[in-house]
Amino acid sequence: FVEETLDGIDVGICLDFGHARSRIRQSNYGKRVDVQAWGRGIMAAGYGNLVGGVNPDFWMTHSFGGTSGASAMIAGVAADIQGARVSNERNALTPEQMRTLLREVAPGRDQWPDNFERIGPLPDVEWLIGKALDITQYPSV
Repeated sequence: FVEETLDGIDVGICLDFGHARSRIRQSNYGKRVDVQAWGRGIMAAGYGNLVGGVNPDFWMTHSFGGTSGASAMIAGVAADIQGARVSNERNALTPEQMRTLLREVAPGRDQWPDNFERIGPLPDVEWLIGKALDITQYPSV
């Protein structure tokens, strides 16, 4: 692939809460992976193996995961960031700006060693929103 032509965000998958940087078997890894999210034990609506009952509108599961779960969480992070920018009268970030922002590691978070199976940083949403609102880093056009 030619990295300069990609507008997407590649999501790596870690195990679950408390296991950041622990890549699950089906996750991509490497320098192209931008950011990670949980891949197991994700609470979601549907199925009913955690909370069931007669009304399926209230069914919940904790067995949702993989790329479906991790990608949905990162989409939520990106939507939070864009919402914060727009509500503060700034333009939405471009795909390239969003990818660059999501790849940043918040202060106090571990950096990735070069020889490790990199799955990207686990996002710190509050820190990322603050960074996205910094007009010197991400000016509005």
